[in-house]
Amino acid sequence: MLERNVALKTRGWNTISDISDKLHVKISTAYVYVHRLDKMGFVIQRIKKPRGTMYLIDSIPGLSKNRGMLEDTDIVVSEMEFAKNKISNEHKIAYFLSQYKKEENKRFYDSARTIIRSIKNWKKLYRYLKAYEVLGEFKMLYQEARREMKKIPRMPDRYKKLLSVDHAG
Repeated sequence: MLERNVALKTRGWNTISDISDKLHVKISTAYVYVHRLDKMGFVIQRIKKPRGTMYLIDSIPGLSKNRGMLEDTDIVVSEMEFAKNKISNEHKIAYFLSQYKKEENKRFYDSARTIIRSIKNWKKLYRYLKAYEVLGEFKMLYQEARREMKKIPRMPDRYKKLLSVDHAG
């Protein structure tokens, strides 16, 4: 069953037994559905009661698990100030470059430059760069960082071709 359909059928406060009754499934399957809904962001709140854990399920997913911008940076961005969960460094780089492109504020560029050493997932980084439309800015940042900083991770050949980065650095 799709998560959105399950969320629509079980909207509101429910226990596991309520969910299994509404969906006509076993209790063990109801736990699986609650876990999937929680992973997708549909479970908003859970309260432990003597009758069992109560889950508040909404039909609209909340914030996903990988949100938050401010860990390891000095910049305070008002819309991300109260984010709860850690966000990947790849996303931070793309976000900071997009802010640099919009505002032309050197602080965003410098913050992206300090995080560049921690790139682990090039595929994820490329997707974020493409989504934020900052491929050119990243190319410039990467080439500058390779020249001036130590221990910058090597870009795989596939992404060198996609970004048209010279193969020397």
